[in-house]
Amino acid sequence: MRNLILLFLVLLNFPAFSQSLSYIYPKPNTDKHSIQTPIVLRFDRAIDPSKISLSIKILGEKSGDHSFDVRISDDNRTVSIRTSRPFALDEDVIVSINGEKFSFRTSKISPQEQKELFAKYFLPSYPEISKIFANAPKETDDIPLDSIPSDFPKIIINSVRNPAPGYIYLANFGSGVDRSYLMILNNDGTPVKYRKVPLPGFDFKMQPNGLLTNARIITSHIPQGWGWAEAYMEVMDGNLKVIDTLQCKGGYIADFHDFKMLPNGHYLLISYDPQPVDMSQIVPNGNPNAIVLGSIVQELDADKNVVFQWRSWDYIPITDTYAPLDGIALDPVHINAVELDYDGNLLISSRHLSEITKISRETGNIIWRLGGKRNQFTFINEHPENAPTYFSYQHDIRRLPNGNITLYDNGVQHNPQYSRAVEYKLDEQNLKAQLVWEYRNNPDVFGETMGSTQRLPNGNTVIGWGGVSTGHIRIVTEVNPQGEVEFELSFPKGVSFQTTSYCAYRYPYPTNLPEAVVSFENISSLVQNQNDSLYFRNDTTDTGIIINFTELND
Repeated sequence: MRNLILLFLVLLNFPAFSQSLSYIYPKPNTDKHSIQTPIVLRFDRAIDPSKISLSIKILGEKSGDHSFDVRISDDNRTVSIRTSRPFALDEDVIVSINGEKFSFRTSKISPQEQKELFAKYFLPSYPEISKIFANAPKETDDIPLDSIPSDFPKIIINSVRNPAPGYIYLANFGSGVDRSYLMILNNDGTPVKYRKVPLPGFDFKMQPNGLLTNARIITSHIPQGWGWAEAYMEVMDGNLKVIDTLQCKGGYIADFHDFKMLPNGHYLLISYDPQPVDMSQIVPNGNPNAIVLGSIVQELDADKNVVFQWRSWDYIPITDTYAPLDGIALDPVHINAVELDYDGNLLISSRHLSEITKISRETGNIIWRLGGKRNQFTFINEHPENAPTYFSYQHDIRRLPNGNITLYDNGVQHNPQYSRAVEYKLDEQNLKAQLVWEYRNNPDVFGETMGSTQRLPNGNTVIGWGGVSTGHIRIVTEVNPQGEVEFELSFPKGVSFQTTSYCAYRYPYPTNLPEAVVSFENISSLVQNQNDSLYFRNDTTDTGIIINFTELND
């Protein structure tokens, strides 16, 4: 068995190995890691295979020496190491690189045991959602648009005034006579393109490169409760034909909440990580046999190797949550969105923390925390009656081209409860968050779960209200900057909670967007090579954009 490999890397004249690494995963001296975890090393500068050799050895205290494969990612800085066999449960693993060592400890349970724990502890609490999956129909493709099936959801157009160009993209949760569809709709509610899916569609949207994606619930496993389910990501062309699929690596299964295709060809996924925790040691009346969900953010490169991974276990105390902690099945963090920030770092939305967190994509460390119990910002121009949770149980954090952020404030902790779309101007140096725009319906709409906020190029905002369960159910509202309704779509009055939509957006169709949009302000440096090519980079990452030219005029 091979237990030692020579990996040729450049250290760029740094005198010691430790000075050249900006990121190590697993984070040293942490526990609860998957027995299939990858090991990721990122150097602070580019790697040259011809300059220097590194000896790497991986040793488990129970499982012994491990052979492994090494991949150098397309950024020429990140090394992804994958062992040929899993580690043992609950063991210390020591990684030695040129004699320097770091260690981590594996989980007490296997990925298969994690699935079994979900089925045992989470599913019985959610009988209604389980009925949907139990009665799921088969998928149907290529349904002619001139013969819309009888189980296509009923669409009501409440208002059409002067909406932005484009079409409405959404996916309904089917139940009863209406089934689940991915749909692209005209402003009159008629479909332009649609696809029937056996289970509710989640996070159906267009990516920056013009491709469409959907979180496809895995039908071979029982869904593990409302708010969490095993899924994989479907990548589709403009005809809703699946052309690729993606899944988390390293022992994790993707969650349905969010998925991003990045301009450099990488992918962002999220996952949940159930672990046994003796909560009696953490909170009064805590269950000593509790199953607690950690949250995972994972970045895959173009070859689908793990090049970055972030776990709430390593950075977020369980007690930062607003969710109950005295039961046996606990979900203290619940990441539901991840956004690539303009500086190359990540913004994540954690529902049960009522928090937006900025994390360094270079080191994994937290940069700041907005909202929640550990809020670092001073809120300006907000509603004092909502303090200290000015936004709560939110979804869909997004960074705007002007530097502001938007999110969908579900408002679970507001009194009375109501939902809204909000925009904040952030001063990240002085840690101030100024509310500069919001839309709150009159009368109030309360979407307890799900939801989205999308700012359009013309300044309008599309709001997906998520899980609105009473009265006249609004699904999509588009408003102009003055808060006037330009378009609104709903489902029929009196339908059940399951006939709703996780999110809603407006995009062009056909899906003829460019591969990426990069402005001069987003580019920190241009490097011209000998072949008259410009490689566009930001502070930490290649954007994946290369411009080749044969003649340059002044």
